[in-house]
Amino acid sequence: GPVRGRGLGGGGGALSPAREPCMAEAGGWGVCGGVVRAATQLGAVGCYARAAARGGWAGLVMASSARSMAYHGARAAGVATSRIGVAVPGGEHAPLNFDMATSVISIGALAHARDSGEALAEGLALDSSGDPTTDSSRALLPLPVGGAQGSGSAPMFECRSGPMVGGPLLAPMLSALPPADDRACVLSR
Repeated sequence: GPVRGRGLGGGGGALSPAREPCMAEAGGWGVCGGVVRAATQLGAVGCYARAAARGGWAGLVMASSARSMAYHGARAAGVATSRIGVAVPGGEHAPLNFDMATSVISIGALAHARDSGEALAEGLALDSSGDPTTDSSRALLPLPVGGAQGSGSAPMFECRSGPMVGGPLLAPMLSALPPADDRACVLSR
């Protein structure tokens, strides 16, 4: 059965309590899904996938959050900086680990640059008017990794992780669409 956690704060306070029961539940099946709702900043989710890999399991962690990133070409927040972490055991070596967000810079890195007064490189963020900025004191929205093609991964991660925790950001948009047909839906060029 699913392992559920709620309102446990950020990072380890949210994900660590779900990991052990999930791995125990997997038992002979080798698979279990854990669900954590109402968590705050999770940071590098690959850390939690790597912990599962150190225990001999393949780990997959996906995070859904509020709209905090501009979709490619947009000037306002439209999608989350969806995070994914994947790790597999490495035998006698360290686990093979992958951790990414769908943004070119994290919200935490924007806050750090703002606090330190550090200038940002071009192409990382937009200000409150939706204009590109290198001024960390004005930077509000991170931009998507990979431009138009990379933007498509954010809603796809959202479609995978959001409904499991009862927080699909895309539900209002999807419910406004006409009934499905056999034509392909293209989100990027």
